[in-house]
Amino acid sequence: MIAYTRVSTTDQQDNGFSLDAQADAIQSYAKAMDLNIAQVIQEQGSAKDLSRPLLVAALGQVEAGEAAGIIVLRLDRLSRSMRDFIAITERLEACGGVLISVRDHLDLSTPAGRLFARILIDFAQYERELIGQRTREGLARRRAEGHVLGRPGRVFDPLVVATVKAESRRLSLRENALRNDLQIHDVRRILRSC
Repeated sequence: MIAYTRVSTTDQQDNGFSLDAQADAIQSYAKAMDLNIAQVIQEQGSAKDLSRPLLVAALGQVEAGEAAGIIVLRLDRLSRSMRDFIAITERLEACGGVLISVRDHLDLSTPAGRLFARILIDFAQYERELIGQRTREGLARRRAEGHVLGRPGRVFDPLVVATVKAESRRLSLRENALRNDLQIHDVRRILRSC
């Protein structure tokens, strides 16, 4: 079996849901169930899609017969997209590979196991979409309250700001930037602050 572990962010890694903690839990389960873990894969990236090279490589190893299947701590470590989850399970089923989720106690070789797994992935996808919606709403509220979002930018000399604003009516962004020894994004930022 290939143990697959994943975190989305460095913050998750640093705050307790580490790749090593996932691997340890999987190893303990494998030992109790008399499963051989041939490889532990540790990946950082979002589970919203399949653009994770280490997961794709693990699936390829199972398809090539180099491993019996993939074991994860929880299904949301594997995917938070129903479409991708179905694609993963279909690839594994086509080559006789298995998928084990330790904390979800799932046997995906049965219809009930596959149904329950899809319900869990639906909830994971729902959670991901809610987080995105709350983030967008929060950012919109902060903008409406007049907060400047993003990283703190350069503080510009008031004379440069006045010149950029005055010349914005007759010069393109590029010309304005060149004339005032700025980057185009600096000119945009100054003009947005009007």
